[in-house]
Amino acid sequence: MKISQTIFPEVFYIELKSNLDDRGSFTRIFCKKTLKKFKINFEVAQISFATNALKYTLRGMHFQEKPMEEQKFVFCLKGSIWDVIMDVRHKSNTYGKWFSLELSEKKQNCIYIPSGFAHGYLTLSKNTKVLYMMDKDYNPQLSKGVNWNDPEVNIKWPKVPLKISAKDRALPMLNDL
Repeated sequence: MKISQTIFPEVFYIELKSNLDDRGSFTRIFCKKTLKKFKINFEVAQISFATNALKYTLRGMHFQEKPMEEQKFVFCLKGSIWDVIMDVRHKSNTYGKWFSLELSEKKQNCIYIPSGFAHGYLTLSKNTKVLYMMDKDYNPQLSKGVNWNDPEVNIKWPKVPLKISAKDRALPMLNDL
């Protein structure tokens, strides 16, 4: 694992290393000991898996409120996604700022997202598969989000989404939270 900081000191980009042989590959995707060196204290509470049949499907921008603010690790197991992280911590110097990167099967990379950040992605290929590891259980009453197309936030998506759920279309603007 190669771990590096992003524009947010609390958000880490992780390049995974595969060991290859004639059987295929073996990749460690989570190592508590290595993560502790970066002050990431993470206990898995839930692992979720999303499939996306269509290219340019958008999911997000989601987060949970206190006391169920969650940390996440996000992996793209098949295909590729344009992953976006946004600071939704009201008292933060970087409130409303966002960061994006491509996660893909080919790159074998992932992102660590601490609590206080909204997360979403746009699929860049069809039949995309995404794995999430979270440190808190999903709580529908505390599940919140920010509209993907908020003009004040101005996220630069690589393409206009072709598929978005009605729930995600109806998410409020950041200033309306």
